[in-house]
Amino acid sequence: MKWYITFQLFLISENACQYALSKTISSKSCLTRNGYLKGSYYESHTCVDCFIFLFQNKFEARKQKNKLLLNFTTNSLIVNLRGKSDFSKVCSIIGNRDCSRLKSCCESAIKCCKTQTENRPEDKKGYCPSTWDGYGCWSATPPNSVATMPCPTFIDNSIPSLFAEKKCEANGSWYIDPKNKREWTNYTTCLNLSDKKTAIYISVAWNVASLVLLVPSVCLFTRYRQLRKQYRIRLHINLFLSFIITSTVYLIWDLGIVYRNLTSSTSNSIIRANSLACRCLNMLTRYSTSANYMWMLAEGTYLHQLIVRTFEPPESLGRYYLIAWGFPWLPITAYSLIRFLNANSSCWIQNLGWLEWIIYGPNLSALLLNTVFLVNILRILLTKLQSHPNEPNNFRRALKATLILIPLFGLQLMSVIYRPRSSSIVFKYYEWFSEFITNSQGFLVSLIFCICNGEVIGHVRKSLPTKNKKSKRDEPRSSTQFVTCTADDDRRKSSATSDRKYIQLRILRDNREN
Repeated sequence: MKWYITFQLFLISENACQYALSKTISSKSCLTRNGYLKGSYYESHTCVDCFIFLFQNKFEARKQKNKLLLNFTTNSLIVNLRGKSDFSKVCSIIGNRDCSRLKSCCESAIKCCKTQTENRPEDKKGYCPSTWDGYGCWSATPPNSVATMPCPTFIDNSIPSLFAEKKCEANGSWYIDPKNKREWTNYTTCLNLSDKKTAIYISVAWNVASLVLLVPSVCLFTRYRQLRKQYRIRLHINLFLSFIITSTVYLIWDLGIVYRNLTSSTSNSIIRANSLACRCLNMLTRYSTSANYMWMLAEGTYLHQLIVRTFEPPESLGRYYLIAWGFPWLPITAYSLIRFLNANSSCWIQNLGWLEWIIYGPNLSALLLNTVFLVNILRILLTKLQSHPNEPNNFRRALKATLILIPLFGLQLMSVIYRPRSSSIVFKYYEWFSEFITNSQGFLVSLIFCICNGEVIGHVRKSLPTKNKKSKRDEPRSSTQFVTCTADDDRRKSSATSDRKYIQLRILRDNREN
């Protein structure tokens, strides 16, 4: 079922986030990108355009004559913006800041109409006429020239010190986009595209670097039977596979959707086309991310269980597979159904507010649980190490082991949970840092737990052709050694129960015999 809110945009009154625009437009016609409009019809029409243009990535909206039809997941509501109380309902939906942006845009449209009627150059034949294009007011411009104006402050991510551009053709008409046959103004100059491109480059670079290490790591784990039969290695394999899927999907998304949309010179972008392939790709990015979080939780749960239960691994990993690969489909399916019924536009990139927590909630819960597990693991290690007071480096060793588990548990992602406003001076640095933290995890985990793993290196070297076998003491170790948590009777068990013999913790081999 769809729920609709219809806004009849005539007047907006101001009281906190409740606004009203004084009706001062004359009965003369004013030019817009849709042709000449008169009086109050111009006002309502341009204000509708303001809402659609400003919030096209937040709300599904379309125009019905001079009314705005919104598709929400709330009850039906008809609002006439002439009154303060009615517009407060709009503010409760779009928020104070967006209300202010809408008011500024609508007021600019009214001022533009007044300017047109007062200063229309009737004697300047052949000029491109003064017009309102939906964002800005353009004065009459000579043919074969490019008009400029300061970038509007109500455009999200706009830089007011930059200038928008609009081209006047030789025939005295404004430039027409050949794809959609509509007037087009270049507002891309208002955005610092280089910063956004830099964020994409960082994402692509680290995803490629991750794949370069992740794929060989999975091959190494599956190549040697002594490795792949161990439960912890099986968990690593699935975690690495989730990283591979996530990195691959995001490479396609960043290069095929985000970058193309960012560099497109037309409003007829791939996101606005809202193809089925684009929507499915969006949901695939969300699923792969959620599955990745679940496998990080699986790693944390498994390690915590071994520590708490004196290194006794579970009988089977079936529940881990079911939860980590299967559970994400539940929130993804629910979210997709809501989007299809209530916000089926713009490639599903529009933010649905609290409904986004259908997906964010489980992911954040996984991080919080892993945080609890890591703190408890550290507590247990310190408690056991306190029984050996003659070892001065015990605390440092335990802390080192804990720090190395941070990328495995994904706890570094907690550093980018809070997202500053796009208008903040630190926003671009946050974006760059976030791309690094998010997309480098696969690289770091594969490097630490496979490429630099002494056990893996030992198997690789043993498989290489050599003339003389090396003695056991000459076998390579990792740059950071592993502790072997086992008992004497466990050492005599078969290799099929190797996970009961040891668990990889990044601390030095000490206190084993004690």
